[in-house]
Amino acid sequence: MAKTKYGRHLVRGPFFENLGGGYDGVSIWAHHDEYNAGISLGYHCIHNTEYAHMEPHTHDFHELLCFFGGNPKNINDFGAEVHICLGKELEEHIITSPTVVSIPPGLVHCPLTIKKCDKPIVMLEVSTTKEYKIIDLPKTDEAKAAEEKPGGK
Repeated sequence: MAKTKYGRHLVRGPFFENLGGGYDGVSIWAHHDEYNAGISLGYHCIHNTEYAHMEPHTHDFHELLCFFGGNPKNINDFGAEVHICLGKELEEHIITSPTVVSIPPGLVHCPLTIKKCDKPIVMLEVSTTKEYKIIDLPKTDEAKAAEEKPGGK
């Protein structure tokens, strides 16, 4: 890009193709202040039920998880069922229409799973941090026991 007075404010990427794990197409994965804005950002297309983040965890920053339809002409066209658990009690919430989940610092969240996906959806994650980090919770006795079994985890 040619050197201009304000050209430094146009950032290309970082874009990643076919990350796997349920993400499809091109994603934006900027979790290390790539935009010099003090935020972390993720944009992911999901078209099937492969995506899951199973381990409950927390953060020391605010996070928004935004779910909307993948049709750019109508983001209300939401053909999926997303399950997310919130709080120490793992209270389950089922998302069947465009929704923003606002997760304040310290709120336990996940598992997050896609139970049904008839049409592509977009998951946009915006976090108020320069460095995206997960704070793992101590494993429950049940989780420890499952890992100790042959083939467990």
